[in-house]
Amino acid sequence: MRYLKEPVIVLARDLLPSDTAGLDPQFVLGLATEQGGPTSHTAILARQLGIPAIVGVHGLLEKIADFAGKEKATLVLDARNGEVLIEPDTTTIQHYQQAAVDYRQQQEQLQELRGLAATTPDGTTLEIAANIGRPRDAQPAVAAGAGGVGLFRTEFLFLDRETAPSEEEQVEAYSTVLQEFAGKTVIVRTLDIGGDKSVPYLSLPREDNPFLGVRGIRLCLAPPYQHIFRTQVRALLLAAQLNVASLWIMFPMICDLRELRQAKSFIAETEAQLLQEGKLTAPVLPGLRLGIMLETPASAWLIDQLAKEADFFSIGTNDLAQYTLASDRMNANLAELHRPFHPAVMRTIAHIIQTARKLQRWIGMCGEMAGNPRASAFLLGLGINELSMEAGSFNAVKQVIRNTTTAQARELVERVLAAESSAEIEEMLS
Repeated sequence: MRYLKEPVIVLARDLLPSDTAGLDPQFVLGLATEQGGPTSHTAILARQLGIPAIVGVHGLLEKIADFAGKEKATLVLDARNGEVLIEPDTTTIQHYQQAAVDYRQQQEQLQELRGLAATTPDGTTLEIAANIGRPRDAQPAVAAGAGGVGLFRTEFLFLDRETAPSEEEQVEAYSTVLQEFAGKTVIVRTLDIGGDKSVPYLSLPREDNPFLGVRGIRLCLAPPYQHIFRTQVRALLLAAQLNVASLWIMFPMICDLRELRQAKSFIAETEAQLLQEGKLTAPVLPGLRLGIMLETPASAWLIDQLAKEADFFSIGTNDLAQYTLASDRMNANLAELHRPFHPAVMRTIAHIIQTARKLQRWIGMCGEMAGNPRASAFLLGLGINELSMEAGSFNAVKQVIRNTTTAQARELVERVLAAESSAEIEEMLS
């Protein structure tokens, strides 16, 4: 797919996150896969690239096989409604061509909000930040109006290559992002390998259930892989010497205080090494903030304990929903449970945000829900500080915030938390 010379729609049984990250939006107009769920990393990355995507399309390849002998086949990919139409008639094509024109006009109108803050009519402002995966994502995010970086997925620096990036490579990558966001906050998530993100050169052992296995902070603190984590932490601390942006370091997959304390100790040990080597001329940790991604039910319900050690929290709704509902986010057969507004997930999110605010801890969200404008008023009503998303969602979310008072948002929260089903909540938020 790296050698495409004309626009196509990509159809596949599945794509690895590393495959998706390498797609060129200039030539890939859309993609559809038989496997995966709406919050799989393949779907997330496609949205970040601005590529319409549908995942979990049963029987897709079997249906397209009838057209395999043709040099070209005409497809319509309707990502809004989750439909792939093969060889549609002229009337249908014209309908979707007009829908595409209408969508582009709507997006152009939303551009008027690019330079405006996400401030409610009664004066409450939410921070709107960007989710990025590579340094090259930083400048477009700034241009789109990002107020900072709410999630830098550093694992994508490690994918699609034969060896881990060196300390020097990583220093350059982190420094580039910090410079692009000078004077703002950049939240860097430490290496989150595992689940559906594999790194061949690490030779990770096969696990029967990788999403419940050695991933995130568990992998980074495991002795066989600590050297990878050490290099990353060294690079982050060295980049922090620039002091051009506020660097916050976020640990993924934390379940309890033991893991958080181990991670913080690892950071402190690494800083001591750099000071001893003379690579750091002065401590940088006093100027950094260390926090965690809340994505496990354990961390959600231990938030009062974790707040003793964490400077901030950010909610990862994709894994939080997966673990709360015992529902594999990669399994297309569980689509009903993958609906974004399950009552159990909404109540868990409410508990997290309300508890964080009581404990005077900054609380953001960097999962897919943060960029869904249907959820914006609900999250506003709970008192969240920041929403981080792919750049294409900024203006739609701002539009909702700028047209919703805090009183209206709080009233919506009460109704949502009393709802009995996802369908009921979806209707409230439509």
